[in-house]
Amino acid sequence: MAKKVTTIGIDLGTTTSCVAGYYMGELKVIDNRDGDHITPSVVCFDKDGGQPVVGSNAILAATSAPENFVYEVKRMFGKGFHSDEVINARKYWPFHLKEIKTTGKAMDKTATDNIGIAVKEKGKERVYEPVQVSAYVLNYLFESAKQRLGTSPSFVAITVPAYFNEGAKQRTLDAAKIAFSGKLMRTTTLSMLRLYFWLSQLQLL
Repeated sequence: MAKKVTTIGIDLGTTTSCVAGYYMGELKVIDNRDGDHITPSVVCFDKDGGQPVVGSNAILAATSAPENFVYEVKRMFGKGFHSDEVINARKYWPFHLKEIKTTGKAMDKTATDNIGIAVKEKGKERVYEPVQVSAYVLNYLFESAKQRLGTSPSFVAITVPAYFNEGAKQRTLDAAKIAFSGKLMRTTTLSMLRLYFWLSQLQLL
């Protein structure tokens, strides 16, 4: 018997995210592992080096490790460490950013995608790139859908804001490759456009 092909769509938002697909015969939002429609796009890294937590549980965990609570990473996609937007945002973010050298790019004030997020794990500093943090959110939503559907989704489509530049679009793709390599769907078919539209109506981020 052929394996059933399932496709899900993920709206990776700056502040909140959600996953949708055909579930129980209907196109609907799929609850995450905590039973919620909407998942905060936040990650809290365990200071003892354990598995990072995502969403509402990350918010709870942040009380004991506020410096490891990371959010709004989508704002860093395609941006440089010295960009005005990142400089202004750093004033309010509790986590620490570091300038990192990216492949083939020098560390200068015009470089992009050179932002590292420094957290403390087991008493030592560990640096993550924004795409790695977003990958945790994407993977959480993917695994939530897998649990609800009772099968691993065959393909995943991710919404990308129209205002994103090419660098930001590529960073979204990079995060998806980390989260679920080989399952990302590039399509403009009518069924997927319907899913994109439906997700955009659900969340205006």
